[in-house]
Parts: sequence; C-alpha cells; structure tokens
Amino acid sequence: MTVRENRAFWQLLSYGSLRVAILRRGQRLVDADAIGQADDVLFLEPEEIDQYLAHAHNSAKTLVEQRRQE
Repeated sequence: MTVRENRAFWQLLSYGSLRVAILRRGQRLVDADAIGQADDVLFLEPEEIDQYLAHAHNSAKTLVEQRRQE
C-alpha cells in the first residue's frame, strides 16, 4: 500500500468514527427537541452544536431548515 493510499484509508476510517460521534450529539439535540432528526446536526457549526446542547430550551429547527434550502 502506498503512502497516499494508506493516508486515505485512515482518513476514511476516522471520518466514519467522527460521523458516529456527531450523530450521537445530534440524537441528544433531538431528545432536547432542538432539532427534528439526528442528521440535522450536520447543518450546524460545532460552536452551534455546543450552544444548543448547553441551552436545550432553544431550537435550531428554523436554522437547519434554512441551511437545507441553501
């Protein structure tokens, strides 16, 4: 395996792990009624995810819908 292929393998592997972790945070936001479905978290910036997790009474549904349409 060449260096380039080896690096690509590890990047893909880490991407999958990162995606699972992000979707778990998305599920926490769904449970707090901040977003509609777990993968909506992919439309939020990391700082926004933290903000909505810290202030569970806020909703990001409108923001996610706007970004989906962009």
